[in-house]
Amino acid sequence: QDKFNLIKSQVIQGKNEFSDSRRSVILSELLNLSKELQLNKDIKNLFSKELQDLNSEISDLSDVIKRIVKLTEVNIIADVSIHHSDAKLSSMVVVNDSVFVSDVNRSVIYRLPVQGTGIVPKTFVTGLVQPYLLVSEPDGHIIFFDNDKNSCVGRISSTQENVLTRFQGLTLSDVGKVNSASVFKNNGFLYEIRNINNQIFKRSKIGNSFINGGATQVSDGSNWLIDSRLSSAIDIKTPYSIYVLSKGYGLLRFLSGQDTNLNVEMFEGLSKDDYEVMKQADAFDLMDDLLLIVNSRLKRLMLFQRKGDEMNFQGFRFVQNYEYRGDKNLMNNIVKLSIVPNTKQVIVLDGNKILSLPL
Repeated sequence: QDKFNLIKSQVIQGKNEFSDSRRSVILSELLNLSKELQLNKDIKNLFSKELQDLNSEISDLSDVIKRIVKLTEVNIIADVSIHHSDAKLSSMVVVNDSVFVSDVNRSVIYRLPVQGTGIVPKTFVTGLVQPYLLVSEPDGHIIFFDNDKNSCVGRISSTQENVLTRFQGLTLSDVGKVNSASVFKNNGFLYEIRNINNQIFKRSKIGNSFINGGATQVSDGSNWLIDSRLSSAIDIKTPYSIYVLSKGYGLLRFLSGQDTNLNVEMFEGLSKDDYEVMKQADAFDLMDDLLLIVNSRLKRLMLFQRKGDEMNFQGFRFVQNYEYRGDKNLMNNIVKLSIVPNTKQVIVLDGNKILSLPL
C-alpha cells in the first residue's frame, strides 16, 4: 500500500502531464507492484479482500495515467441477428436522425433511428445485389455500391422508401471492388480507395451521375493518388484534405496529392504507445473539429480535437480514451462509426449490432 501511495502521489503532483518516458516508468512501476502482489502467497491468503481492493486501485490509477474512461454500459439500438439469422451487415451511414445499414447477405438496406434500444430493424430499400458500401452525400442522399453486374453504383433517397436510381455505364467489371469511399462536399466527387491498385480514384460527376472506370489503375485525371500504403487502407474521409486510415500506418492526411506527414508529433498529448494503437485502428470519423478513431482489439475509442481549421491545420490534440469494460460481447468487431452532428453521441456498427455511445 505504501508503494502504491508513493506512485499515486507522483501522478497527483504531475497532474497527469508526463513525458512519454515518465509515463512509461510509472506504468512499469504499477505493473511490477501488481506482479509482486500476485506472487506473494502470504498476502493472497491473509489479505485477499485488501489485495482485491489494492489491485482495483492500481487498475484505476493506470487508467488515469493512460487517460482512459471506462465504459461499462453501451446502448444496443438494434441487434439485427435476433430478427434475421442470415444477416451480415456491411456498411453504415448516419443521415439527419436516421441510421442506414446495408446487409450484404440479405441484399437490403435497413433504416433505424439514432435513439432507442432493442429496435426491430425496418427494411428501407430492396432490389439490391449484395450491397457492401454506403456513402452519404451533402444533400442527404446516399450512394451505394453493390454487386449488380450491369450497374453496381447508385443512389437512394434517405426520406422515401425504395427510391433507387442506378448509374448507367458503371458496370461491375468497369468499377471493380471499392474498399471505402467518401464524397467531397465542395464538388460532389467520389474519392474511392482500391487496395488492389494502391490508389485513390477520383470519380468526377457528370450531371446527376458519375464518370466510369476505377477497376484498373489509371494515370489520367482520375488518378488522385498512388501510394503503397493504400494497399491496407480501410477508411477515407474528405472534409477538405483527404484523410485515410490504413492498417499498420494509422491515419494519413493528404493535401493536393501530397502527404502532410501525420507523425506522432502532430498529435499533441498522445503517448507513443497510443500512437502505435492508432496504427492498428479499424475505423474513424471526422465531424467539424472532432476526430474519433476506434481499435476493436482493445475495444477503445480515441478522441481528438483538431488544432486550427483545414486551411490552417496544426495537428490534433488528444482528449481522451474510452474503453469498453462491460460484460457483454460488444465493441470487438467494429466496421464503421459515425459522430452524430450537434450531439455528444457516436453510432457504431459492431458486427450485426448498431450501438450508441456517449462522448
